Amino acid sequence: MAKSDSDISICFPGEDRWELWRLKSGRFELADTAPLDEGGHVEPFKSATHYAFPLNSVYAVPIWSATDDPSVLGDLVDMQLEKQGVKPEAGPGVLLDYRKVGSAEAAPGQASPEGEAATTRSLLLATVLNPNYPHPLPRSGSKEFDVSARFLVLPGNHIVIWKELGRLVMALTRGGQLVYFQALSSGDLDASSVQEIRCVLLGLEGQGIVAKPSGVHLWVEDVDDGAGALLQGELGLDAIVTLRPDPALP
Repeated sequence: MAKSDSDISICFPGEDRWELWRLKSGRFELADTAPLDEGGHVEPFKSATHYAFPLNSVYAVPIWSATDDPSVLGDLVDMQLEKQGVKPEAGPGVLLDYRKVGSAEAAPGQASPEGEAATTRSLLLATVLNPNYPHPLPRSGSKEFDVSARFLVLPGNHIVIWKELGRLVMALTRGGQLVYFQALSSGDLDASSVQEIRCVLLGLEGQGIVAKPSGVHLWVEDVDDGAGALLQGELGLDAIVTLRPDPALP
């Protein structure tokens, strides 16, 4: 028997509390919320078919590869994660995922693992779960999991900033693909957090992960009137301040 709309739901990290969204008449509607206590804990929802990992609980590692050969990519990703100190320990559960999110012309003289000159290289995005993060999984479990950024429709070639559980997070897109994300150090958009965004952007531009973005979207409910001007002035990009869109299935 096919699932009805009411059987499909998303457990999503909201600005300061967890949100439960249920599919109704073809769109998701907010059905319930669960606030955090003083210790940051929360009573899990009874059920949700989909669970969105908060960006604070996940590491994003962009990796350039000179091959699309699936027999090679796994070892390449493992090697890069080990170099960066975020390779997950072997054990129960799947803590690692990676997917192709872009491509570009290879640098002159770059060779593939087979020794042939590579004409293009692939951009992979590895996603590694923090095994120590206390996820408030729904009590009946969830069947589908993904990072929260993939439950939002992100504008292409932009920096997108929103807030999850009291902390600012950011994502960057290349074309229509999510190529990087991370949680920021603060819950407030100020000069310090904008400087952190600038440093992240410079690092990704230096690796060729992103070119200069087309602009910035800030999705925060309560924000200083000068937030857009601060982003625009410090980053040199057009900034749009709106409410975060409702989540949707990845």
